Amino acid sequence: MCTLPVPIPGKISLEANKNERAGFMKYGKYIIPLILFTIIGCAKAPERIDSPGLKIDFLTEDNKETFALRFSGGIKNVNTDSAFTDFKGQAVFLDPEKGGPVRVLDFTIPVVLPFDSSIIDVKAVLKQEEIMPLVKLLGIDIEKLKKEKSVEKFDIDERNIGLRNISFNKKCIIDLLKDKVK
Repeated sequence: MCTLPVPIPGKISLEANKNERAGFMKYGKYIIPLILFTIIGCAKAPERIDSPGLKIDFLTEDNKETFALRFSGGIKNVNTDSAFTDFKGQAVFLDPEKGGPVRVLDFTIPVVLPFDSSIIDVKAVLKQEEIMPLVKLLGIDIEKLKKEKSVEKFDIDERNIGLRNISFNKKCIIDLLKDKVK
């Protein structure tokens, strides 16, 4: 059972108030900045790519075989008051068995608004030797790809895709909107 001291009417204890103030002054200088930093100072950065998808087209031009790769996925901002501007990063296809990257795709997103998702859209043209590690990782039959000229893959395992080297500028949504209105 928890009991709290109840002040008796007519009796004022200055000693108790003095001790309480001393305790607050001792630890308050650490607690208040910590609370403020937690509430307004931290912007949670995206940790993963949502709904990754991939399309590979087989191209033949001047007897040269190339592959047009198009990757898309979402970056979600879960913050309530912070927008991310000039958001840059890398979508990395990882081989969980080897533990290393198979293909790295750089991307830039101009702005990711609070409680919103923005789309990563990366295009690349690769030679067969450049695309083969990715094709093998995703279990795509290269001969079938060449025959059908295109393949789409939207069920990419989360273990095979990652997000790294992200950088962004954090901007208060109110300030961002003020800049747009001016």
